[in-house]
Amino acid sequence: MLSPEKENAIVDRVETDLLTPFGLRTLSKDHFLYKGQYHGDALTRDTAYHNGTVWPWLLGAFVKAYLKTHNYSSGSTEYMKSLLEGFDEHLETAGIGTISEVFDGDYPHAPGGTIAQAWSVAEILRAYVEDILGIRP
Repeated sequence: MLSPEKENAIVDRVETDLLTPFGLRTLSKDHFLYKGQYHGDALTRDTAYHNGTVWPWLLGAFVKAYLKTHNYSSGSTEYMKSLLEGFDEHLETAGIGTISEVFDGDYPHAPGGTIAQAWSVAEILRAYVEDILGIRP
């Protein structure tokens, strides 16, 4: 639907502005409404939820797009594999064997929200199995 040039430009922009070790920010750090931390009372958290928190499940779509725009090269596959494997430590710290709902947009990207988010677990697992290992169900 998009030209290869446009696809590459979008993936590059997402990588530069939104990518973190735990997923994609919901808003660029450069935007004036950006909120880099998900903490405080309900209103403060709600304000941050779509304005800078990191959503792990979005990483799956990024992995697929990145690999496509880089022609599934071995270097791009290794890079995406290393991103997904970055969850290994988290899987043992918040909710054992699961992934938190959100992470702070700011370093060190502390986990927040629910300690177990099924669609984050499912999408990280899907990206690893289908996009990295090449196993199609």
